[in-house]
Amino acid sequence: MRKPYQIVILPGLDGTGIMLQRFAAALAADFRVKTICYPPLEPLNYDGLLEWVRKQLPANDFIVIGESFSGPLALRLGQERIPGLQGIILGASFAKLDVPLKFVMKRLARMVSPRLIPSRMLTAYLMGKGATPELRQQLKEVLRTVASKVWQVRAAEALSVDLFASGQTISQPVLYLRATKDQLVPKSAAQRLAGIAPDLFICDIDAPHFLFQLAYEDCIAAIRHFSKRLAEK
Repeated sequence: MRKPYQIVILPGLDGTGIMLQRFAAALAADFRVKTICYPPLEPLNYDGLLEWVRKQLPANDFIVIGESFSGPLALRLGQERIPGLQGIILGASFAKLDVPLKFVMKRLARMVSPRLIPSRMLTAYLMGKGATPELRQQLKEVLRTVASKVWQVRAAEALSVDLFASGQTISQPVLYLRATKDQLVPKSAAQRLAGIAPDLFICDIDAPHFLFQLAYEDCIAAIRHFSKRLAEK
């Protein structure tokens, strides 16, 4: 039996896909899955990464998943009306990241690499109490793999992006998976998307920011439901 659609995963800030392996493997039970990883040593901005992603998109119908940092890339594909794109899924992501002291954070992002932040602190912030030894090790691996300049450029891009400014809307259905214990992306990021994505469905997932790592089964259940909704249209 042919699996419905193909799912293209765009990974979070690290861009390696390493921390999405278990999620992608579980998702592959129901879908054809492709993870597009980003160059770990080349400091591409969102425009450069969008070009990188475009070249690797499938020719057949697909759904794109944007994890955190990559949500704006997934949304821009929708704004561009990319052929074959049937739906967009965002995991703990944003079209514009509204956080306190943004100006200060943007300056810090350009100067300080996550490599310099103790991994224990990052683990607590991104994964909370659910962090496993495997996930801790994977976090250390991606911190070693990705160049400091790449981390800095991507963090600055995430803090600067504003997809509301152009007024371009998204016609494809959008599923927003909102991590209820997220300490990074505010809950309001989901509702705000309705301004450019009128066909928006929000699903709350009981998890910290790394919801695809710590609550992947709940995420996949929501994705299955979303896929069926698309097929019925």
